[in-house]
Order: sequence, then structure tokens, then C-alpha cells
Amino acid sequence: MMFNRGHPNDFNTWAEITGDRSWRYENLMKYFKRTENYEGIYPSNQHGRGGPITVSLPKYVPLLNEWLGAGQFLGYPVADPNGPQGISFCPFEYSKRLGRRVSSYTGYLKPIFGSRLNLKVVLEAEARKIIFRGNQAVGVQFRSNTDGIPSDNVVFARKEVILSAGAIETPALLMKSGIGPKHVLEAARIRPVKHLNVGQNLQDHVAIQLDIVINNRSLAFLGERDWNPQTWKSYNEVGDGPYASYSGFGGQAFISTTGQGNQTNIPNIHLYHLGSPKISGLIEEMTHIQKAEWEVETPVFVELTNPSSRGSVTLNVTHINSSPLIDFKYFTNPADLDIMIDGMKMALNVFENTPQFKRLGARFPPNQYSACGRLKFRSGSYWKCHAKESAASFLHASGTCAMGSGEDDSLAVVDNKLRVIGVRGLRVVDASIMPTITNANIEAAVYVIAEKASDMILRQWRNARPNSWL
Repeated sequence: MMFNRGHPNDFNTWAEITGDRSWRYENLMKYFKRTENYEGIYPSNQHGRGGPITVSLPKYVPLLNEWLGAGQFLGYPVADPNGPQGISFCPFEYSKRLGRRVSSYTGYLKPIFGSRLNLKVVLEAEARKIIFRGNQAVGVQFRSNTDGIPSDNVVFARKEVILSAGAIETPALLMKSGIGPKHVLEAARIRPVKHLNVGQNLQDHVAIQLDIVINNRSLAFLGERDWNPQTWKSYNEVGDGPYASYSGFGGQAFISTTGQGNQTNIPNIHLYHLGSPKISGLIEEMTHIQKAEWEVETPVFVELTNPSSRGSVTLNVTHINSSPLIDFKYFTNPADLDIMIDGMKMALNVFENTPQFKRLGARFPPNQYSACGRLKFRSGSYWKCHAKESAASFLHASGTCAMGSGEDDSLAVVDNKLRVIGVRGLRVVDASIMPTITNANIEAAVYVIAEKASDMILRQWRNARPNSWL
């Protein structure tokens, strides 16, 4: 729901990798605008109106004023996170309408159900294999469970198969269908259709949690206090208040740990401030941290925006229809951990050296993780331990079917038009095609990939010729 496009440099890098300028940020702007129904606080020619995804900022945002004020005190501008993104402090804007999530389903699919004869949605179905004739994709085998009894089915494509299963399941489905690394297909005894770098290049945003304690519980979001009949009534009447908040998230910042990054306005750290001690089911309150009854934790999350480490998705070769094997390989490139530690120190500076948080008695308590307890607090070895103990995925998996320049690009799985290299009639449209991850939440970027893909597909088949796939 956090609606961040990413930095223009992210998309310009894609254009360089593919040799296709249409992937540059300025050339994707029409798709960003087409996606949006912008109701945020930064109206400008950078945003769109009337699109399927409403983008808005709730009025109830705990500790946002303190966060933005602290950023300004440290010399950062307060700016539109998408206008375009630069080094700055900013509020979070969300894909929400009247406090309720606007997903790809509610924005794109739900409004057209019953009105499109060329759309059929099959629920409780799992794609199992792409069917090929030679190197031509002609259909998909899937298993459905609509009547409580599993049944295998096949659908055939007149023009092409479009695969949009995400950065985990898309590479798994390709490998099960005979497209993937040679060693994986051989180990799984799968007849090869094309050897490609499928499942490699896995990227994600890993984040470190720093628990900050402040001395005023009334400023934080506390579900047990703030979710009540009165605020529920307000939520249903005006779509705002505690029920409309994203678990208390409020402020964010894009910062750089390097002089070069500050000079070029390209951040390498993304900060998320949570004005609440916990997110039910995801982040639990650190109960072992000693605090007075009037104190409360408000964590900050330090996210590495453009990791150098690369993971992989591969098949369980002894049971290929079971869950794929995922290894993110966080911090395998030592530079990632070094940048993260610098980002942690910069995040603490926001709370320890600004009047906005000093007046709230902001402090970073020791011994947040027992594994680090015997290390000297705030030493280099302590920061490495804290980073590894608190590291968590922000669920932005991408890159496993990377877009590239074509057949001669050994790392590429799809070309600049998202067509799987070396086969016909098969295209991938999801986060897996990102050759490098964008530096923020990937929802907006995935919508743009899909919007651009829809134009490319329509253009290709509008006046199709026998060799139109080429």
C-alpha cells in the first residue's frame, strides 16, 4: 500500500541494460500518470487523475510532524516522494480510497467484471506447466479445485501466453516447463526447451529494526487504545482515523550514506518510521526493553535500497510441484552490510540530535537482542550483530526473470518487450523482470511494467503478421 515509484535512476538503469530508451523514467511517466487517481498533498503535473489506483495520505498520522521537523532540522527538504523522488524526508502516501486499500483487484479487475466477454477468472486454480510445441508456447496446464475435487485442465492460447505469477512462482513455473538453468533442469529430469538464467538475480529489500523509546504514549498509535467504537464510526463515515492508518506508519526518508549520493541526489537508504510499538501479526513489541509506564517504542526501519547481494529461486528437484527453494542471500556482498550500518547510525541521529525528538526523551536502549548482549554496545561488532539479528524481508522480491538486451545477454531471461528469449509466444509481466530492484516499495513500478506491457501487446497484435513475434 505504500505508494513509492522509486528513483528515476532506477528506470534509467533499466534503459541502459536493455538498450531501450522507452524504459527511461521520463518515458514511463505517462504510465505512472495513467495508473494514478491522485488525491495526495502534492498535486502537480507529476501525478495523474482518473486512473484505477487512488493514491492518498490519511489525516491521522502519528508523529509525522515530529519526523518531518527533525528532517528539516538536519538540513533535508520535505518533498513529494514521487515528484520525482530525491534525497528528502516525506510522508507516506498510500494506494487507498477513503481509508481502504485499492489493490490491483479492486482498481483494475473488479470494475470490469461482467462487462468483458474476453475475460474469465478461474478461482482456486494453480498453473502447473506451460505447454510447448517445439519452441512455441501454446497453452497452460492448471489444476483447479472449484468443486472441492482437484482436476487437471488445459487452456490454449491463440496468440501468446502471459505469465504474471510474481518473482517466486514465475521462475518456478518456467523451470517446471523446461526453461531454466541447465543444471536445474537436468537434476529435476525436465526436458529442456531453453536454457536461460531463470531464478537467478533474486533481489529484495532487507530492513533493520531499531527500537526507539519516547516518553509520551499519547503521541503514538496504540491499537488497544485507539481502535474503539468511536474511531470505527469515524472510519466508516469519513474514511480516516486510527482504522485508516497503516498500523501507525507515518514518515519516511530517502537518504544517502555517501557524499557522491548526496551530490547526485540518489539515496541508498530508505527509512520507515513506525509511530507504534507493534504491527499485529508482523512486528511484536519488544517486551524485554525496560521502560516506564509513560514510555513507548516507536521503531525506525532502515532499508537498503539497491542491494548488491543476489539470491536465487530454484526447484526442489526431488518434488518439483512442491514449494520452490528460496535463498535471498542477504549481506553476502559485504558492502551491503557496511552501507546498512552507516544507515543505522544516520537513523539514530534523527532521534538523538534533533529538538523534535530530544523533547520526547528519545533513546535507543541497549540489549535489544540477546545474541548481541556480550558485545560492546554500539561497537562495530555490535552493529553487525544487531543488523543480522533484526534483518527482515520487506517482501519486495524481484529480478528472477531479468530483462536484458536479448539473446547475447547471458543474464537476461526476457527482452526489452518482456518476451522470453529464444522461444515464441511467451511473455513475462511482473516484478521478476526487473534487472535491478527499484529503490522503494515496488507496487507502483509493477503497475507501470503492466501498463507498458499492455501497450506493447496491443501494438504487436493489432496488425499482426505471420512473423509478428520477431
